[in-house]
Amino acid sequence: MTTDGWSRRRVLVQGGLGAAGLIGAAAVPLVWPNQALAIDWATLFGRAMDMEEPAGTVRYLRGHAFSGLRKLKQGDILQSGEKLRVSRGGEAVVLLEDNGVLRVYGGSVIEVALMRMKEGFLRLITGAVQAVIPQGQPYLIAGVTATVGVKGTVVYREVFQPGERMGMSMEGPMAIPDGARDYFCNCFGTVEYAYDDDVAHPFHTSRSTYHDAFFLDPGRAKRDMLLKAAMFNHFDEDIRSLVAYQQEPRHRIDWLKQ
Repeated sequence: MTTDGWSRRRVLVQGGLGAAGLIGAAAVPLVWPNQALAIDWATLFGRAMDMEEPAGTVRYLRGHAFSGLRKLKQGDILQSGEKLRVSRGGEAVVLLEDNGVLRVYGGSVIEVALMRMKEGFLRLITGAVQAVIPQGQPYLIAGVTATVGVKGTVVYREVFQPGERMGMSMEGPMAIPDGARDYFCNCFGTVEYAYDDDVAHPFHTSRSTYHDAFFLDPGRAKRDMLLKAAMFNHFDEDIRSLVAYQQEPRHRIDWLKQ
């Protein structure tokens, strides 16, 4: 299925299968924060999505995880285009075909798609995902407020559930600002934020050497929707343990402080 003639908004909402945004790419040297991301959005959305290729392998599972009605177990293959659901209190680690790796937290629902093993999409519907993304072709991570373009970085995104108002920082409990719908942390690398209805024109570039994070409030004026935040519900040791699931070459971790 191609995206010819589709609006970028429709691609994000439906993605040819209801998916929009993920993680991955061939492992080559990391994009340093002072290098331009320069994602070619028009090219990205003008290509066909391959929905029949494997997206990755479940490398670790605590609790229960499902793809559709299929109950997953460690070692199972997640196909491109499938929706992954993880039970509350559980956790799943998926090693992607391109050596990217994701940790999907309990209570989360995500949709995953890859484009010819060169580009990918992840749409986080609810819950949280942490990802180690090797440098390579562009990837998109969609939540409920904005879409983030990624090349070779470590990221964490969380979509808040109704009534969820607290989380944890390094200093202890931290309140979620009123109106915030989700949270995105560029842990290390370069990412670009774009509005879901205008992904061709990113409105903010984040270059991070150590956790550049924002709460996202869709009720504010568009360019004011990013609310500066601390590290929230994820920590350096989580990243260190996630990188350990990668095959060689692994993402560098010398920037971690904890």
